[in-house]
Amino acid sequence: MGNDLVYFFLLPMFYWLLPKSVGVRLIVWVTIVLYGSEALKMWFHTARPIGQQGIRSLYEQSAPGYSFPSGHTLGATTFWGYLAATFRKRWLTAFAVLIVGAIACSRLYLGVHFPIDIVGGAVIGILIVAVAFLVDRLAAKRRLKIDQAERSVGASMLLAGMTLLVAAVLYGLAYNALQRRLMLFGAAALIGCIVENTWLRIEHIRRVWRRLAAVVIGGSVLLAVQTTLPTVVDAQGFRHGAVLVPILSGLWATLGAPVIFRLCGLEQSSR
Repeated sequence: MGNDLVYFFLLPMFYWLLPKSVGVRLIVWVTIVLYGSEALKMWFHTARPIGQQGIRSLYEQSAPGYSFPSGHTLGATTFWGYLAATFRKRWLTAFAVLIVGAIACSRLYLGVHFPIDIVGGAVIGILIVAVAFLVDRLAAKRRLKIDQAERSVGASMLLAGMTLLVAAVLYGLAYNALQRRLMLFGAAALIGCIVENTWLRIEHIRRVWRRLAAVVIGGSVLLAVQTTLPTVVDAQGFRHGAVLVPILSGLWATLGAPVIFRLCGLEQSSR
């Protein structure tokens, strides 16, 4: 779960499956964490064990850049840890521990991280989940919600403008292309959510079979965007084609797909 395209696919899926308030917060927190992970790698500047004597490294293409902390472990801990902390189900907590442990062990088995990288990623991820949980509780007490439907048009436009400003600053400060893609995806998803909740107000899908239908429909388009679009864009010689995938993935997750779900009768407007 370290590849950005994996998150560009998984985060929309969970946004459609979960209550929107949880889904959009998950997108925001995971995007921030993955962006910060790359910054931490540049800050600590720790070399990977790849090529060192006595260490056999496999699947080296999954390990670009520096080593500490493990981005795979940090991202997985934040993703699954946030879900476990939010829903407080024993089976979900057990599953979160299992999948994070499996990802962490796989990075050691592949020989692309030192044990300290894995531990550091897990510890930082747990701390971030704790901070996220406290921030969410504080926001709930003050009735501050990203997806608040009662927000005025002016307030929504202000929030969208602030999102664009923060994303532009972080985009400019990015060390690498991964961070830039993450900012584009996160900003597009958040703006899509703001637009949808201000003007459309589409409700969360409650029936299981409708959720599964939404995942199939939305996931098919998302898969096409992420696999076919880069090839088409490259063939046309568009120089900035790399920015389209994260932007379209984010907008499709929180705006395009919900509109299609409504047209298909999967969701009903609250108006």
